[in-house]
Amino acid sequence: MAWVDGIDLTTGDLVTEADWNNYMGGTGSLEYLKTEADKLNTCTHTEQTASRAIDTNYQNGSKIRFVSVQADDGGTSHWHLLAYIGSTNPASIKICEVDGDTDYNHDSGIIFFMVPPEWYYRVYEGIGGNFSLVEWHEWDLH
Repeated sequence: MAWVDGIDLTTGDLVTEADWNNYMGGTGSLEYLKTEADKLNTCTHTEQTASRAIDTNYQNGSKIRFVSVQADDGGTSHWHLLAYIGSTNPASIKICEVDGDTDYNHDSGIIFFMVPPEWYYRVYEGIGGNFSLVEWHEWDLH
């Protein structure tokens, strides 16, 4: 949107919806902003701990998905927990990684990542390879 010279306002002035929409244009209008804000209220949370496993590929549906996974290292001295996404199976793009070391009392890791619609994703155990799943949560935006 190109710059539009604004109206002169002082503290306490009332700005009407028509003034706002005229000043901001189509992508800054109150109707547009409300539509965008309403998207934040329309997500579905699913607790997936019982139905998900580490080192397994899954395919996302038609929504943007946020995934949160917590895993315990099982006492391994040094470990890596990684997340991969990809448009093909198996997911091969490393999107995030958490490292830990039980010598410093880091015995579990949590990763949080986003998966585009229809893409594949997996959580992988790197070094250490002795993880047990603690929690797996997914949120789909509508």
